[in-house]
Amino acid sequence: MANLLGQPVINIREANTNKPEEYKSLMQTLIEDWRNKWNQGNFPFLYVQLPGFMDVKTTPTESSWAKLRQQQLDLLTVPNTAMAVAIDLGEWNDIHPLNKQDVGKRLA
Repeated sequence: MANLLGQPVINIREANTNKPEEYKSLMQTLIEDWRNKWNQGNFPFLYVQLPGFMDVKTTPTESSWAKLRQQQLDLLTVPNTAMAVAIDLGEWNDIHPLNKQDVGKRLA
């Protein structure tokens, strides 16, 4: 943990599910802004995929969560970024995965 002191951490997650098409552009701007303001070069930017949440659908349906996950995947085109997959770590009744240890391991 000592190596993480002073490193930025942000939890945006589901706040963008109402407009998933804007996610990649907004995150690119955030990453570029932080890198410029902190003058630390092309520092790594890691993020966590939206976890699974809510009941499983048995028929095909539009999903803003799936669209946002695609935007998260597309964000990997930004240099020095990485995404921890978490779709399998979600809870049907809680938006925040209870298994935070595996989320952390995947980020490591």
